[in-house]
Amino acid sequence: MPFDYTIHPSGRFVHVIGSGPVSIEDRFALVSKMLDDRSLPDATGVVFDLGRLSAPPPPEDLWRIGLCFRMLRGRFSGRLAMVQPTVGHAGIAQLIAEGTENVQVRAFLQFAEAVAWVTQSPDPAGV
Repeated sequence: MPFDYTIHPSGRFVHVIGSGPVSIEDRFALVSKMLDDRSLPDATGVVFDLGRLSAPPPPEDLWRIGLCFRMLRGRFSGRLAMVQPTVGHAGIAQLIAEGTENVQVRAFLQFAEAVAWVTQSPDPAGV
């Protein structure tokens, strides 16, 4: 499977790791699995570690990926972060984040920055 996830040892977020080639169907399968997995706490954030994906998503899938994030926000009350350690891919991740309309999704170049943002208390403005 192109995605795997675990609850981080801190218990404060779900860590999703993607690797290899990934289709939009793989992304929706991940979302479905996470929504159905009752072992995952609702009051948590999610960090998507995407640095091992073999290619960025095609442009026609960007809005569908945004939909995936909106679906996850229906279940998880914490922030959602994407880690993409290359500038070009991070730019695509940022486009996806901006298209989610205040769903508290952000893109980061470094895992530690994403974790710090996901695990801090959200400000009342939703930023």
